[in-house]
Amino acid sequence: MSLYSVVHFEIEMACMFLMAMILFRMNRNVNKEQSRIIFIRLVKTIMIQIAVEMVKVILNGHTWNGIRPFNIITNIVLLCLGVYLWMNWWVYALSVLKYFISKKQLFIMGIPLYIIAIISIISAKSEWIFRIDENGYYQRGDYYYIYIIVLTLYLVGSLSQLLRIRNRNRSFAKNSIINSLLLFYILPVFGCIVENIWDQAPGMWTMSALSVALVYFDMLEHSSTKDGLTGLNNRHTLEPAFEDRIKEATGERKLYLFMIDLNKFKYINDTFGHTVGDEALRHTSVILKRAVADTNLMLVRYGGDEFLMLGFMDSDEEAEKIKQRIKDSMTAFNVLHDGQYTLSASIGYCIYEEGESLSALIARADALLYKEKKQRRG
Repeated sequence: MSLYSVVHFEIEMACMFLMAMILFRMNRNVNKEQSRIIFIRLVKTIMIQIAVEMVKVILNGHTWNGIRPFNIITNIVLLCLGVYLWMNWWVYALSVLKYFISKKQLFIMGIPLYIIAIISIISAKSEWIFRIDENGYYQRGDYYYIYIIVLTLYLVGSLSQLLRIRNRNRSFAKNSIINSLLLFYILPVFGCIVENIWDQAPGMWTMSALSVALVYFDMLEHSSTKDGLTGLNNRHTLEPAFEDRIKEATGERKLYLFMIDLNKFKYINDTFGHTVGDEALRHTSVILKRAVADTNLMLVRYGGDEFLMLGFMDSDEEAEKIKQRIKDSMTAFNVLHDGQYTLSASIGYCIYEEGESLSALIARADALLYKEKKQRRG
């Protein structure tokens, strides 16, 4: 093997190890939601691609007796897997965003893949997309551009759909997920460009493995800092945020903590079921995000139907305006929603006092919240 082949082989081995580690960790997770299953399929696809690519590196440039058919088969498999990867990514992105894909839609999405599979197999004789020359080296065929067009169709199709969803969607949580999904495109596209300039370079497969790893690590970070239901910060983010903010708190720059508790949430859950209860929590998170969008308040789902906000304000008057804005937003939601339930909340807030612990601050805000809830009950 040439020095180039050895380096290429080592890079592929490193990517294979990385994918194997991700696959191992994901298979240990009991979460079997559809998007996770599709992501595992993506990882397996890349692992197969890398394995076949490593075989290709070994076979390329050799003319041993009987090796040509194996060389042809590896290239057919790589061409098909390249298209399948992009199709699978499209399906994965939609599943993460909770879009249902019917079998008919899946079949239509797969048509370009079927075409490439047929043309690739025919190319074993016709040499349309690729050929193996007399020295055993892979060469692109006269119609290789068909393969590039199909890859581009999947890339542009999935990318444009994600951007359309992002532009018409007002959910911060969903847009945050879309932004993470969009990061996947950068490295594989770069790899494709490099590979098409220099066809011996370790391009799309290597970059796809790195992109999948980035998406996986982003998933880990998201799951450790974000609430799975609402997309808000979870309670684990509160302590470090509090420690950072108390360093900035001064006489003029007052640190406020708000506790928000939904009224009659147990009734909603018990009467209409947990699915409707979850929907109510998601609607509440959207209302809260819009209400504090122009402030520095950090929004946290503290647990159950309790939410917490932490940030700086100039006065109680400003805090009261935020409190009233939330209540008015819930009233407006009830008018427009006209659904099975109505949303309302009790809210308590207080100012951080020097040397006070987070738990003590929360306890004071919580006491004021329940004082308001008691007054509301009469």
